[in-house]
Amino acid sequence: MAARVIVVILLTTLLAPMVSADVSSNIDYGFGAELSDNPEDAPLTYSYSPAIRAAFARTSDLTQYSLEEKKSVEQWVVVSADMIGTPTPHLLNTYIIDADFDNGARDLAILQYEGKIEVAYPLISKTMSKKWIPNDARFGDQWHLQNTGQTGGNAGEDANITTAWDDYRGNGVVIGIVDDGVDWNHADLDNYYEDTLDYDYCNNDGDPTPSYYDGHGTSAAGVAAADDDAAAVAAA
Repeated sequence: MAARVIVVILLTTLLAPMVSADVSSNIDYGFGAELSDNPEDAPLTYSYSPAIRAAFARTSDLTQYSLEEKKSVEQWVVVSADMIGTPTPHLLNTYIIDADFDNGARDLAILQYEGKIEVAYPLISKTMSKKWIPNDARFGDQWHLQNTGQTGGNAGEDANITTAWDDYRGNGVVIGIVDDGVDWNHADLDNYYEDTLDYDYCNNDGDPTPSYYDGHGTSAAGVAAADDDAAAVAAA
């Protein structure tokens, strides 16, 4: 009887590691390391600006990449509290690691499951074309249109509008500015101002010329159509 008990115990001991290994191999680690919708899952990433968080959310979606793009992957960018690769020069807690697409997607999914990284995306080479930029001599000062950190703010925190100008330049478009006073005689606006459509609801007349305290509409109209190609401004 004792011998039987010993045999049963030995068999149980031998089988235990096999059962444990089988359970762990069935864990679904997911595919890649996408940005979680819950800020508590990714506190480092959610400390970045909304524009950067949106970029991580977009690029970490691995379903968007073509087969050719996947074949070109040799490195990944990851967000982690630990130094698990080569630090990137521009963003704290971001690192570059070497891995192809399939191995990287698998290994990073495991690291995210284990809580060692918050999000990851593959570095993919792309051919970039120069974007059309307005001929405004002061364009470089307008951080709200293209923020490069020129005023000490966060680079990328802008209206994200520059890519639209490759296809839309304002030709044949009438823009309505609903604001306070507009200095429509300004040299940057007078050629593009449509005076048959304007109205001043403050003074109930057809002249929105600002007084000394209500000229914000001039700034808004300038962003929309100052010194540009064939854009008309209708101010109200």
